[in-house]
Amino acid sequence: MASDEMQADAIRMRRALRAANLPSDFGTALAQLARDYVRDDKHLTEILADTPPEMKRDVYESLRPNLKFTAKPLDWYETQAKEQAEREKLPILGPDGRLLEFRPAQDISSVEKRAQEILDEAVAEKTLILRCKKCTALEKFFGLEHESRIDVIKKARRKGWVYDSTGKIPAEICPNCETSLRVAHEAHYGRAHA
Repeated sequence: MASDEMQADAIRMRRALRAANLPSDFGTALAQLARDYVRDDKHLTEILADTPPEMKRDVYESLRPNLKFTAKPLDWYETQAKEQAEREKLPILGPDGRLLEFRPAQDISSVEKRAQEILDEAVAEKTLILRCKKCTALEKFFGLEHESRIDVIKKARRKGWVYDSTGKIPAEICPNCETSLRVAHEAHYGRAHA
């Protein structure tokens, strides 16, 4: 049964090639397409991006010797396609052949930072929760066994939080909001770190 399907696919392919005025032999047709139609690296990147992963190497190797320009390595074209997909937030082809929603690559340092935050929260003995009086942003700071309450407050200050005691009710201001107190804060704690 599988060979019948393959034979039917081959017949359909030959008909499609003839209809496009190309040789009915797939290899010869690819060589002619490479010579006549593949314009440049960008065009080859688009062709390879539309090629199923299991066929990518074969298509590249079939086209490469017949191109009018010197082809770059296959991984260069794959990298270009990935960068374009990220820029344009295109869906990606999953291992099972289905389209998956675009998800940006994660910076390993932000993943490590989040993992450290989760660990700190799990073993925290003290927790300082600050809410900005201007934008209502909320952030938690955790104190570990060896850290005092003052150490936890210093963590918030180093991160850029400013204590505003000038109003009727003293309050905190987050690193993203403007305040005249920031100059004094940065002079004492240095520039805020994100």
